[in-house]
Amino acid sequence: MPDRRGTPERFLTTVVMTDIVGSTEHAAELGDSAWRALLQQHHALIRAELRRHGGREMDTAGDGFFVIFDAPATAVGCVLAIADEVRSLGLEIRAGLHVGEVQQMAGKVTGIAVVIASRIMASGGAGDVLVSRSDRWLGLELR
Repeated sequence: MPDRRGTPERFLTTVVMTDIVGSTEHAAELGDSAWRALLQQHHALIRAELRRHGGREMDTAGDGFFVIFDAPATAVGCVLAIADEVRSLGLEIRAGLHVGEVQQMAGKVTGIAVVIASRIMASGGAGDVLVSRSDRWLGLELR
């Protein structure tokens, strides 16, 4: 939300990006109708975990999600649960997490932290949940 002067609100958050590994190949193999049905199941699973863990969906693009969380440990737990859940659909995701300052204006969350989370995700492979070094202080054991 902008403040009274119309400047964007800035806040610290955990940014999460996910996408399906090999989605183009899956879509080509299944065909448009079956792929769309599978994506609906994928999206429903992710949204259920987001509700359970308090994540806020900011955007989706095809098979990818952009989500924010108040707490990094909660974000990691949610993403690990999502990775497990989507395997039941025969899918693998990759995810990138980064804690950083973002700005929000007109409902859009932007900033370098969003770009960093996206780059981290893009460097992952099937089943990878990659966390930036800014989260190192969490002491989390990731698998």
